[in-house]
Amino acid sequence: IDVPVSFGDEILIRVGGVSISDPHTGTGVLTLTFACNGMDSDGDGDLDLDDYGNFESCLLGPGGGIAAGCDCFDADNDGDVTLADFGDFQVSLAVN
Repeated sequence: IDVPVSFGDEILIRVGGVSISDPHTGTGVLTLTFACNGMDSDGDGDLDLDDYGNFESCLLGPGGGIAAGCDCFDADNDGDVTLADFGDFQVSLAVN
């Protein structure tokens, strides 16, 4: 299934008649991870001011962690969204 999603969207998937994890109840948890294309957080194919708006809400600083939906902005993969990541965002925005 190909479903377009935007920053902050929640998707509920129900699986009926199929045991995902518990053969006795037929219930379980399905975890989906959505990857970003670079820092294009809204998935529209470009890096623009909409993505900047999303970045701004994710900027928690050193040791602040990564808020839900903000994984794409941790450019250096150090577990937080900081000004170092913003530097990468600026360079990517200028190239776009």
